[in-house]
Amino acid sequence: MTAKRKHLVSAAKSRTSKSTSVVIHGSGGPSLPSSEHTALVRGLRLVSPNSQRREHWTQRSRRVSKERLAVAVQLLALRRKPALPIVVTLIHIAPRRMDSDNSVGALKSTRDEVARWIGVDDGSDQITWHYRQQTGEYGVLIVMETADKKAAGGG
Repeated sequence: MTAKRKHLVSAAKSRTSKSTSVVIHGSGGPSLPSSEHTALVRGLRLVSPNSQRREHWTQRSRRVSKERLAVAVQLLALRRKPALPIVVTLIHIAPRRMDSDNSVGALKSTRDEVARWIGVDDGSDQITWHYRQQTGEYGVLIVMETADKKAAGGG
């Protein structure tokens, strides 16, 4: 990890509010899929693209930076990147469901950060993206599985 990245991680940990906590699940857990590459960012309240249109560009920039930093911190804690090709499932967790297209748009910064961490463009054919929603406390669940395992019925 570079010195700049270490600085960002320590800064994120110190700036993270009490309502946003990062929890890493290596062995799954209740209602979480069992996967070596599963991470949950609690308290991450995503904004619908419909609401983003009314947002000033500086506010949007700050919000996206915070979202990406929260995701980056917990991805760095995984330590090992999965082998490509990969299937990534992003699960938006909130008390109320969004329209499916709004949920995908709200997860854009999460998708960008996951792809950056893996080291490929988010439009690469090496990554297959799946989106789901579930009700609960605000957060985002990221599940990464190798495409071979997913195709064999492992997920």
